[in-house]
Amino acid sequence: MINDLTYILIIVILSATASVFFYANPAREKTQFTISLSYFSAFFGLSAIAFSSFTLPNNSLKLAAIFTTNFVFVSAFLCLMRGFKQRNNPEHELLFKTKEFWFTALSPALINSILYLASPSETYIRATVLLVVLMVIVLLTIPYISNDSKQESYGEKTSKITLNITVATITGLILVLVITRNEDLYFSLLTIAYSSILVLLMGSIQTMFMSDFADLYKKESNTDFLTGLHNRRYFINSVQEFLKLSKRNDKSASLLMIDIDDFKFINDIFGHDIGDSVLQNIADVIANTIRDSDICARIGGEEFSVFMPDCDQEGACLLAERIKEKATALTTQSHICDVKVSLSIGVCEITPKDTLTETMKHADRALYFAKENGKNQVCNYDRIKSMDKPVTL
Repeated sequence: MINDLTYILIIVILSATASVFFYANPAREKTQFTISLSYFSAFFGLSAIAFSSFTLPNNSLKLAAIFTTNFVFVSAFLCLMRGFKQRNNPEHELLFKTKEFWFTALSPALINSILYLASPSETYIRATVLLVVLMVIVLLTIPYISNDSKQESYGEKTSKITLNITVATITGLILVLVITRNEDLYFSLLTIAYSSILVLLMGSIQTMFMSDFADLYKKESNTDFLTGLHNRRYFINSVQEFLKLSKRNDKSASLLMIDIDDFKFINDIFGHDIGDSVLQNIADVIANTIRDSDICARIGGEEFSVFMPDCDQEGACLLAERIKEKATALTTQSHICDVKVSLSIGVCEITPKDTLTETMKHADRALYFAKENGKNQVCNYDRIKSMDKPVTL
């Protein structure tokens, strides 16, 4: 009995520590992780409460202890499931507000309470009922760990392994109960197994969130915060990689440089909040018009760029015209009046001998030619290329 109490104490301390750890986890600063981490914290906290109930005296409180233990254990594993679900889909309704939670948590608690009243000595039957319910919950949890099984992070993989180990462990405990009906052996194995699972879960969940954080910061470092498009750094690095492949495969590619006409006037007259709305709307137009294979970015101020692999000059000009027409039809509401904008776009086809820097300069040259000649138009660099050549006397 002393050994069992020691194991219970270890599990309670371990669970409580993990609960506090996840509740105070720095990842909670990111809104999308806050609720998910709260559920994981609740799982460990409820585990501590569930094992604490084993220490209640074996007297008139036994029925209450059975009901509480079953209810809290099932609630803990439902929190574990919701933690994984919430991580990938933050829009889920709060667990404790759902009918499914109360039905799932109360059913085994009521069933085992009735079984206790009917046959107080048949502990192994009640334990088997609870273990089967927990195993079903764990099995239903596994598919929610990752959205894309082909691109799982290391943390997601270890979490799946841990939950599969949990299923195997619960299966083993059920077999021990059914075959031996030795409650002392079962309880000793339960405490050892549960403490091991807690350690594995704590490590795998934390690793999973560390992977999430790394992916999030990588995405944020490559994304323009206002428009959601890629930023200049990501654009240049990605396009340079594409250009290497394009030159190797001798495939054409094109570049667009896009600028909002008279954007300073919009900021000065309507305010920077309207200017930001215009930028966001234009970014949406570009993102929704280009192909999936194209790369678009906000490269500074009111200027955007689009790289089109496997696209010649003619195709690039057609795409630029579509972007320009959609932008011209766009209206942004303001406190003064509706705001209409136009775009000037420079187009340049990338030749095998050109570098990205040279191509961007050429597209920029075409862009400013469009601005200098009336704005709201698409200009191909080939049209003005002869103007850039030095005159020989």
